[in-house]
Amino acid sequence: MVSVYFTILMSISLMVFYEATMYRLVKNSVYLYRINNVEVRLLDRGEENAIYVNTLLLKKKIILLKRDLPETILKHELGHVEQVNIYYLGLILAPWVASCNVLLLIPLAFTIKAIGVYLEYKADKAVGKPLKFNDPKPRPKSRLKRLYAWILENHPPDWVRMREDYLQKNIVTLFLRDILNG
Repeated sequence: MVSVYFTILMSISLMVFYEATMYRLVKNSVYLYRINNVEVRLLDRGEENAIYVNTLLLKKKIILLKRDLPETILKHELGHVEQVNIYYLGLILAPWVASCNVLLLIPLAFTIKAIGVYLEYKADKAVGKPLKFNDPKPRPKSRLKRLYAWILENHPPDWVRMREDYLQKNIVTLFLRDILNG
């Protein structure tokens, strides 16, 4: 059995690592403006993406990874403002769960992943219209590859997010329809 002290130390270590990673992103970015009490910053990497930072120490910051991003990306990130940081919660819970039984980490990881995809879907709903991508990933023919995309990506797959009925359907329905329909 793992000691309580070790578990506490692991939780704190993971939280410090996460805070340091987010701090580095914020430190290397440049302040642009505030919108709805959220600080918008730029870390120009040429990627058409943005990151929402909300940790224990760094509150409500959006880091744009390219200067001229579509408004939908900013709206998506603003959709995260009222959400809990589920990955941060997972970092806190993982050592405690592992101290009970290491095998419980597997359902914890899938639960956090499922909640994370749902929160991304809710942030997409804040945009109010189907998303458009400059370079969308095509829908694989293989069900296994589509399942991998759902599991390995932080967001629902591009081919699902671009559908006209994406915002009207339940995320579970979208997942099942994508995996089961050839």
